Amino acid sequence: MKPWTKFQRVESQQKEYTAEQIRVMAEVFHITPIEVLDRIKKIKEETKDEQAWQNSQYFVFVRRVENNPWIHLSIRRLDREPVHDWRDLQRIKNELVGPEHEALELYPAESRVTDTANQYHLWVLENEQPIALGWNGGRRVFDAEIADAMGGKQRAL
Repeated sequence: MKPWTKFQRVESQQKEYTAEQIRVMAEVFHITPIEVLDRIKKIKEETKDEQAWQNSQYFVFVRRVENNPWIHLSIRRLDREPVHDWRDLQRIKNELVGPEHEALELYPAESRVTDTANQYHLWVLENEQPIALGWNGGRRVFDAEIADAMGGKQRAL
C-alpha cells in the first residue's frame, strides 16, 4: 500500500444507479424497482450533509445526525479490498473526529447483519466522555520487543 497521507476533504458524489443495478436490488430486497428508487431518494436526502474524506489509502464518509450523540464513519480502502487493521481504524477515528473520542464497531445479531461490500463502520461518541466499556488503567501500548518478553506477539510500532 502507498504511504499514509493526510486526509483531505473531497466532494461527496451521489452514486447514480443503472437500470440493471436497480433490478438486482429489487430482486435481492424483494421489493419493486419503484420502492428501490424511493429508498435511494430517502438515503440521498439523509446523507446530503455527510462529509467525504480521502487519503492515500482510505475513503471515509463522516455522518453526523441531528440530536444523535454518535458520529458514523463509513470506511473503505481505495482499492476496495478487505481490511481490518485496528491501527488504521484507530488512526482514521483520531484524524477525522479526534484522539480523545471513543468509538465502537458493532457486531450485530445475525438477523441485523449488513455485509454488502468491503466497507467498515465505526460509531464515534460525539463528546469526549469515555464509553463504559473497555480498560480504564490508562494507555498501554507495547512494541514488539516488550510484547515478546511478556509472551505475546505484536507488530513494530
